[in-house]
Amino acid sequence: MGMVVGGLVGAVVAACMLMVLKTTYGADQFGGNGMFVAAQASVVATMAGGIPNVPAFVVGVIAGAAGAIAGLPIMTLGLGVYLPFTTSSGVIVGALVRLAVDRRAKDKTPEERARVNAGGQTLASGFLGGESLVGVITALILMFGMLAS
Repeated sequence: MGMVVGGLVGAVVAACMLMVLKTTYGADQFGGNGMFVAAQASVVATMAGGIPNVPAFVVGVIAGAAGAIAGLPIMTLGLGVYLPFTTSSGVIVGALVRLAVDRRAKDKTPEERARVNAGGQTLASGFLGGESLVGVITALILMFGMLAS
């Protein structure tokens, strides 16, 4: 029941936020050349159309494999590479904080390490959520400012 309610509430909130963004920034800001790029869709469309630069793709694969072997947070870093900076800045900060916390907890006992890692994960998630909330709040302030004038 909770999943059904959460799904419905999420759908309503997402639809409302899209209407706020459209009202505030205009429909022309969505898509490839706009402020709100559908990054995942752009990447999939690029891959479906063929790899435009094979040497760069091979270098990326090698760098990703080397980073994974080195134990870096490859998925988070990968998101930071293909998302626009304004979208990925919270992800990058969160990943760096999590990496610093993990390194700090390296020499602790397993119980202390679990406690420190949980705090680091919470802090990193807070950066991601905070970045999203600031974007939503900014759009709402701009929309209400436009409606008031």
